[in-house]
Amino acid sequence: MLRLQSTVLILITCVLTACSQQDILTPAGADTPAALSTRSPAASPTSTIAVPSSPVTVPTITATTLPTAVQMMPIDIMPETLILSAGEMACFWARGLTGWNSDTLPGTLPRWSFTGLPGEATAEFQGHTSGSPTIGCVRVATTCALAEGRYPFTITATVPGQTWQTQPTLDITACKEFEPGLYTQAMDDLKLVIMAGKPSYTNGLVIPLQVCCSAAPRRLRVILESATSETNVPMTEAPRFFLFYSLFRPPQGSIDAHSSKPNVEQTYQRSDGWSLEAAVRPGLYLLVFEHDSYIDVIHPRPPSEIPQSVTYRVEILPAQ
Repeated sequence: MLRLQSTVLILITCVLTACSQQDILTPAGADTPAALSTRSPAASPTSTIAVPSSPVTVPTITATTLPTAVQMMPIDIMPETLILSAGEMACFWARGLTGWNSDTLPGTLPRWSFTGLPGEATAEFQGHTSGSPTIGCVRVATTCALAEGRYPFTITATVPGQTWQTQPTLDITACKEFEPGLYTQAMDDLKLVIMAGKPSYTNGLVIPLQVCCSAAPRRLRVILESATSETNVPMTEAPRFFLFYSLFRPPQGSIDAHSSKPNVEQTYQRSDGWSLEAAVRPGLYLLVFEHDSYIDVIHPRPPSEIPQSVTYRVEILPAQ
Protein backbone atom coordinates (compact mmCIF):
# COMPACT_ATOMS: atom_id res chain seq x y z
CA MET A 1 0.00 0.00 0.00
CA LEU A 2 2.86 2.35 0.79
CA ARG A 3 4.44 1.68 -2.70
CA LEU A 4 1.14 2.54 -4.49
CA GLN A 5 0.80 5.78 -2.56
CA SER A 6 4.34 6.80 -3.52
CA THR A 7 3.63 6.16 -7.20
CA VAL A 8 0.45 8.26 -7.14
CA LEU A 9 2.33 11.09 -5.46
CA ILE A 10 5.02 11.08 -8.18
CA LEU A 11 2.37 11.18 -10.96
CA ILE A 12 0.72 14.20 -9.37
CA THR A 13 4.08 15.90 -9.07
CA CYS A 14 4.86 15.30 -12.82
CA VAL A 15 1.65 16.97 -13.82
CA LEU A 16 2.77 20.12 -12.02
CA THR A 17 6.51 19.95 -12.91
CA ALA A 18 8.59 18.50 -15.74
CA CYS A 19 10.01 15.08 -15.11
CA SER A 20 11.59 12.32 -17.18
CA GLN A 21 10.11 9.03 -18.23
CA GLN A 22 12.56 7.40 -15.85
CA ASP A 23 11.16 9.44 -12.92
CA ILE A 24 7.66 8.23 -13.71
CA LEU A 25 8.61 4.57 -13.96
CA THR A 26 11.11 4.51 -11.11
CA PRO A 27 9.99 5.56 -7.64
CA ALA A 28 12.47 7.22 -5.36
CA GLY A 29 14.78 4.79 -3.71
CA ALA A 30 14.03 1.97 -6.22
CA ASP A 31 16.67 0.25 -8.29
CA THR A 32 17.05 1.58 -11.90
CA PRO A 33 16.59 -1.12 -14.60
CA ALA A 34 19.67 -1.43 -16.74
CA ALA A 35 17.67 -1.22 -20.04
CA LEU A 36 16.17 2.15 -19.14
CA SER A 37 19.34 3.69 -17.73
CA THR A 38 21.48 2.96 -20.85
CA ARG A 39 19.10 3.14 -23.91
CA SER A 40 17.17 6.05 -25.47
CA PRO A 41 13.94 5.56 -27.43
CA ALA A 42 14.55 4.30 -31.02
CA ALA A 43 14.58 7.16 -33.56
CA SER A 44 12.26 7.04 -36.56
CA PRO A 45 14.10 6.25 -39.88
CA THR A 46 12.61 9.36 -41.47
CA SER A 47 14.07 11.60 -38.79
CA THR A 48 17.67 10.44 -39.22
CA ILE A 49 19.94 13.24 -40.60
CA ALA A 50 23.47 12.43 -41.72
CA VAL A 51 25.86 15.04 -40.42
CA PRO A 52 29.12 15.29 -42.40
CA SER A 53 32.30 14.78 -40.45
CA SER A 54 33.85 17.95 -41.99
CA PRO A 55 32.34 21.27 -43.14
CA VAL A 56 30.87 21.37 -46.71
CA THR A 57 32.67 23.81 -49.05
CA VAL A 58 30.25 25.70 -51.34
CA PRO A 59 31.94 26.81 -54.60
CA THR A 60 31.96 30.55 -55.19
CA ILE A 61 30.49 31.52 -58.60
CA THR A 62 32.22 34.46 -60.20
CA ALA A 63 31.97 36.15 -63.61
CA THR A 64 34.93 34.16 -64.88
CA THR A 65 33.23 30.82 -64.28
CA LEU A 66 30.09 31.71 -66.26
CA PRO A 67 30.02 30.97 -70.02
CA THR A 68 30.41 34.02 -72.26
CA ALA A 69 27.32 34.74 -74.39
CA VAL A 70 28.12 34.77 -78.13
CA GLN A 71 25.88 36.91 -80.33
CA MET A 72 25.08 35.40 -83.76
CA MET A 73 24.61 37.82 -86.66
CA PRO A 74 24.31 37.40 -90.47
CA ILE A 75 26.91 38.27 -93.12
CA ASP A 76 25.72 40.51 -95.97
CA ILE A 77 27.02 38.70 -99.06
CA MET A 78 26.33 38.54 -102.80
CA PRO A 79 25.48 36.51 -104.76
CA GLU A 80 23.80 33.80 -102.69
CA THR A 81 24.74 31.27 -105.39
CA LEU A 82 27.97 31.49 -107.38
CA ILE A 83 27.86 29.62 -110.71
CA LEU A 84 31.24 28.37 -111.92
CA SER A 85 32.80 25.63 -113.99
CA ALA A 86 35.42 23.29 -112.55
CA GLY A 87 38.88 24.82 -112.40
CA GLU A 88 37.65 28.42 -112.16
CA MET A 89 38.12 31.04 -109.46
CA ALA A 90 35.65 33.77 -108.52
CA CYS A 91 34.33 35.88 -105.65
CA PHE A 92 31.43 36.13 -103.31
CA TRP A 93 31.41 39.80 -102.32
CA ALA A 94 31.08 40.39 -98.56
CA ARG A 95 29.34 43.76 -98.20
CA GLY A 96 29.68 43.89 -94.43
CA LEU A 97 28.97 42.25 -91.08
CA THR A 98 25.55 43.20 -89.69
CA GLY A 99 25.91 45.33 -86.57
CA TRP A 100 29.66 45.80 -86.96
CA ASN A 101 30.87 48.89 -85.12
CA SER A 102 34.48 49.84 -85.70
CA ASP A 103 34.25 52.41 -82.89
CA THR A 104 33.60 49.74 -80.26
CA LEU A 105 36.07 47.30 -81.83
CA PRO A 106 39.05 49.52 -82.72
CA GLY A 107 41.85 47.64 -84.43
CA THR A 108 39.92 44.34 -84.27
CA LEU A 109 40.16 42.00 -87.24
CA PRO A 110 37.51 39.30 -87.65
CA ARG A 111 38.75 35.74 -88.06
CA TRP A 112 37.25 34.25 -91.23
CA SER A 113 36.71 30.50 -91.63
CA PHE A 114 35.01 28.25 -94.18
CA THR A 115 33.43 24.84 -93.59
CA GLY A 116 31.60 22.37 -95.81
CA LEU A 117 33.50 23.00 -99.04
CA PRO A 118 34.42 19.93 -101.11
CA GLY A 119 38.07 18.88 -101.11
CA GLU A 120 38.53 20.27 -104.63
CA ALA A 121 37.68 23.83 -103.54
CA THR A 122 39.28 26.38 -101.21
CA ALA A 123 38.23 29.82 -99.97
CA GLU A 124 39.89 32.87 -98.44
CA PHE A 125 38.80 36.37 -97.46
CA GLN A 126 40.59 39.22 -99.20
CA GLY A 127 39.80 42.48 -97.46
CA HIS A 128 38.83 45.76 -99.06
CA THR A 129 41.80 48.07 -99.50
CA SER A 130 39.83 50.93 -97.91
CA GLY A 131 40.86 49.41 -94.59
CA SER A 132 37.52 47.94 -93.54
CA PRO A 133 38.04 44.41 -92.19
CA THR A 134 34.44 43.43 -92.98
CA ILE A 135 34.18 44.23 -96.70
CA GLY A 136 35.89 42.35 -99.49
CA CYS A 137 36.10 39.30 -101.73
CA VAL A 138 35.60 35.76 -100.45
CA ARG A 139 37.63 34.17 -103.21
CA VAL A 140 36.72 30.56 -104.05
CA ALA A 141 39.15 28.53 -106.15
CA THR A 142 38.28 25.13 -107.62
CA THR A 143 40.22 22.38 -109.35
CA CYS A 144 39.38 20.66 -112.61
CA ALA A 145 38.54 17.49 -110.63
CA LEU A 146 35.49 19.07 -108.98
CA ALA A 147 32.32 17.28 -110.10
CA GLU A 148 29.26 19.16 -111.30
CA GLY A 149 26.67 19.86 -108.60
CA ARG A 150 25.56 22.27 -105.89
CA TYR A 151 27.76 22.68 -102.82
CA PRO A 152 26.36 24.72 -99.90
CA PHE A 153 28.99 25.75 -97.36
CA THR A 154 29.31 28.03 -94.34
CA ILE A 155 31.23 31.29 -94.05
CA THR A 156 31.97 32.42 -90.47
CA ALA A 157 33.54 35.61 -89.14
CA THR A 158 34.31 35.89 -85.41
CA VAL A 159 35.56 38.36 -82.84
CA PRO A 160 35.48 37.78 -79.05
CA GLY A 161 31.85 37.55 -77.98
CA GLN A 162 30.33 37.84 -81.46
CA THR A 163 29.97 35.60 -84.52
CA TRP A 164 28.62 36.21 -88.03
CA GLN A 165 27.57 33.42 -90.40
CA THR A 166 26.01 32.84 -93.79
CA GLN A 167 25.55 29.80 -96.03
CA PRO A 168 25.98 30.51 -99.75
CA THR A 169 26.07 27.87 -102.49
CA LEU A 170 28.75 27.01 -105.01
CA ASP A 171 27.09 25.74 -108.20
CA ILE A 172 29.45 23.85 -110.52
CA THR A 173 28.15 23.52 -114.08
CA ALA A 174 29.46 22.17 -117.39
CA CYS A 175 32.01 24.39 -119.11
CA LYS A 176 31.52 25.65 -122.67
CA GLU A 177 34.64 27.22 -124.16
CA PHE A 178 34.53 30.14 -126.60
CA GLU A 179 34.76 29.44 -130.31
CA PRO A 180 38.06 30.55 -131.90
CA GLY A 181 37.66 32.43 -135.18
CA LEU A 182 37.40 35.75 -136.96
CA TYR A 183 34.84 38.28 -135.70
CA THR A 184 33.69 41.80 -136.57
CA GLN A 185 31.87 43.86 -133.95
CA ALA A 186 30.60 47.41 -133.78
CA MET A 187 31.65 49.61 -130.90
CA ASP A 188 28.08 50.33 -129.89
CA ASP A 189 27.73 48.69 -126.44
CA LEU A 190 30.44 50.40 -124.44
CA LYS A 191 31.32 49.67 -120.82
CA LEU A 192 33.27 51.72 -118.33
CA VAL A 193 36.70 50.30 -117.52
CA ILE A 194 38.66 51.60 -114.52
CA MET A 195 42.33 50.71 -114.49
CA ALA A 196 45.20 51.30 -112.13
CA GLY A 197 46.74 54.72 -112.09
CA LYS A 198 45.09 57.88 -110.81
CA PRO A 199 42.90 55.84 -111.76
CA SER A 200 42.50 55.95 -115.54
CA TYR A 201 39.09 55.61 -117.18
CA THR A 202 38.29 53.99 -120.51
CA ASN A 203 35.08 53.25 -122.40
CA GLY A 204 35.31 50.10 -124.44
CA LEU A 205 33.71 47.11 -126.09
CA VAL A 206 33.74 44.11 -123.70
CA ILE A 207 33.83 40.58 -125.14
CA PRO A 208 33.60 37.59 -122.73
CA LEU A 209 35.85 34.59 -123.47
CA GLN A 210 35.26 31.42 -121.45
CA VAL A 211 38.30 29.14 -121.04
CA CYS A 212 37.81 25.56 -119.78
CA CYS A 213 40.08 22.96 -118.21
CA SER A 214 42.68 21.29 -120.42
CA ALA A 215 45.27 18.58 -120.03
CA ALA A 216 48.14 20.98 -120.74
CA PRO A 217 48.82 24.73 -120.21
CA ARG A 218 47.58 27.04 -122.98
CA ARG A 219 47.81 30.62 -124.20
CA LEU A 220 45.34 33.00 -125.78
CA ARG A 221 46.22 35.09 -128.82
CA VAL A 222 44.20 38.01 -130.18
CA ILE A 223 45.10 39.62 -133.49
CA LEU A 224 43.37 42.85 -134.49
CA GLU A 225 42.98 42.45 -138.24
CA SER A 226 41.50 45.90 -138.87
CA ALA A 227 39.66 48.81 -137.25
CA THR A 228 37.29 51.26 -138.90
CA SER A 229 37.09 54.80 -137.59
CA GLU A 230 33.97 56.89 -136.96
CA THR A 231 34.62 58.48 -140.38
CA ASN A 232 34.25 55.00 -141.98
CA VAL A 233 37.88 54.81 -143.05
CA PRO A 234 40.43 52.18 -142.00
CA MET A 235 42.58 53.19 -139.05
CA THR A 236 46.33 53.19 -139.51
CA GLU A 237 47.04 53.03 -135.78
CA ALA A 238 45.56 50.21 -133.70
CA PRO A 239 43.29 51.17 -130.81
CA ARG A 240 44.43 49.74 -127.48
CA PHE A 241 42.91 46.52 -126.16
CA PHE A 242 43.22 44.56 -122.90
CA LEU A 243 42.56 41.13 -121.41
CA PHE A 244 41.13 40.81 -117.86
CA TYR A 245 40.29 37.79 -115.69
CA SER A 246 36.79 38.27 -114.22
CA LEU A 247 36.20 37.59 -110.52
CA PHE A 248 32.40 37.78 -110.73
CA ARG A 249 29.66 35.70 -112.37
CA PRO A 250 28.02 37.09 -114.33
CA PRO A 251 30.48 39.89 -115.07
CA GLN A 252 29.36 43.25 -113.73
CA GLY A 253 28.24 46.19 -115.82
CA SER A 254 31.61 47.89 -115.59
CA ILE A 255 35.15 46.62 -115.15
CA ASP A 256 37.12 47.79 -112.13
CA ALA A 257 40.78 46.85 -112.05
CA HIS A 258 41.60 49.64 -109.62
CA SER A 259 42.61 48.76 -106.07
CA SER A 260 39.54 50.28 -104.39
CA LYS A 261 37.05 47.55 -105.33
CA PRO A 262 38.32 45.26 -108.08
CA ASN A 263 35.91 42.91 -109.83
CA VAL A 264 38.69 41.58 -112.06
CA GLU A 265 42.24 40.56 -111.29
CA GLN A 266 44.36 43.66 -111.11
CA THR A 267 47.07 42.11 -113.25
CA TYR A 268 45.96 42.24 -116.86
CA GLN A 269 47.48 41.99 -120.33
CA ARG A 270 47.86 44.99 -122.67
CA SER A 271 48.04 44.83 -126.45
CA ASP A 272 51.30 45.31 -128.27
CA GLY A 273 50.37 47.12 -131.45
CA TRP A 274 47.89 44.93 -133.33
CA SER A 275 48.20 41.80 -131.18
CA LEU A 276 47.92 40.49 -127.64
CA GLU A 277 49.09 37.19 -126.16
CA ALA A 278 48.74 35.80 -122.64
CA ALA A 279 48.93 32.52 -120.71
CA VAL A 280 45.44 31.49 -119.59
CA ARG A 281 43.85 29.15 -117.06
CA PRO A 282 40.21 28.03 -116.63
CA GLY A 283 37.94 31.00 -116.09
CA LEU A 284 36.06 33.89 -117.65
CA TYR A 285 38.25 36.40 -119.50
CA LEU A 286 37.09 39.82 -120.69
CA LEU A 287 38.60 41.19 -123.90
CA VAL A 288 38.22 44.98 -124.05
CA PHE A 289 38.75 47.15 -127.13
CA GLU A 290 39.14 50.79 -126.14
CA HIS A 291 36.85 53.35 -127.76
CA ASP A 292 37.82 56.47 -125.83
CA SER A 293 39.44 57.39 -122.53
CA TYR A 294 39.53 60.16 -119.94
CA ILE A 295 42.39 61.75 -121.89
CA ASP A 296 39.96 62.49 -124.72
CA VAL A 297 38.02 64.76 -122.38
CA ILE A 298 41.14 66.86 -121.87
CA HIS A 299 42.58 66.48 -125.37
CA PRO A 300 39.77 65.42 -127.72
CA ARG A 301 40.77 63.23 -130.66
CA PRO A 302 39.30 63.66 -134.11
CA PRO A 303 36.67 61.07 -135.22
CA SER A 304 39.22 59.58 -137.63
CA GLU A 305 41.19 58.31 -134.60
CA ILE A 306 38.24 56.78 -132.73
CA PRO A 307 37.20 53.23 -133.69
CA GLN A 308 33.67 52.53 -134.85
CA SER A 309 34.15 48.78 -135.39
CA VAL A 310 36.90 46.16 -135.03
CA THR A 311 37.70 42.93 -136.84
CA TYR A 312 39.76 40.52 -134.77
CA ARG A 313 40.90 36.91 -134.68
CA VAL A 314 41.00 35.02 -131.38
CA GLU A 315 42.85 31.72 -130.91
CA ILE A 316 43.73 29.34 -128.10
CA LEU A 317 47.09 27.60 -128.47
CA PRO A 318 49.41 25.29 -126.50
CA ALA A 319 51.72 27.14 -124.12
CA GLN A 320 55.14 27.88 -125.55
